[in-house]
Amino acid sequence: PPVIAAVISALVFAHLSDKFHLRGPFIAVQCIMVIVGLMVTAYHKNYGVKYFGIFLGQAGCQGNIPTILAYHSNNVRRQSKRVVASALQIGFGAAGGILASTTFLEKDAPTYLAGFWVTASLQFVILLLLVCTTSHFYLQNKKVDEGTLKEPIEGQPGFKYTL
Repeated sequence: PPVIAAVISALVFAHLSDKFHLRGPFIAVQCIMVIVGLMVTAYHKNYGVKYFGIFLGQAGCQGNIPTILAYHSNNVRRQSKRVVASALQIGFGAAGGILASTTFLEKDAPTYLAGFWVTASLQFVILLLLVCTTSHFYLQNKKVDEGTLKEPIEGQPGFKYTL
């Protein structure tokens, strides 16, 4: 059931981000969903509430994958750069499986607090990187609108970043 909820969440967030032509805010919301879901699962005493936390965390985590892929794909124009960026993104995502196997340790059962906090910390890293890149993209777009940009973004006149 948590995976089914994650699929529905991913589709809803994909639809909304396409409708509003925004990626960053939807990535941020999903990161916050993951953090809240992790903390509820880790610290709440009621098992029903913990189970809800799993739904929330799974929906945010799995839903963020296509949103982040779209964010980078929308903002990298040259095919060679896009291929490298996609490979790096998929590679770092796969490294998450390795990291999970080294942070969710059997000795930490049944709470797995170290694993939950490592995962939450990585969500905070995503939020920090998102703020930095989106701020940069916003400033570049503003220069395009004002006509003060010296060179076109990605060498394509009129191109603007997707925020």
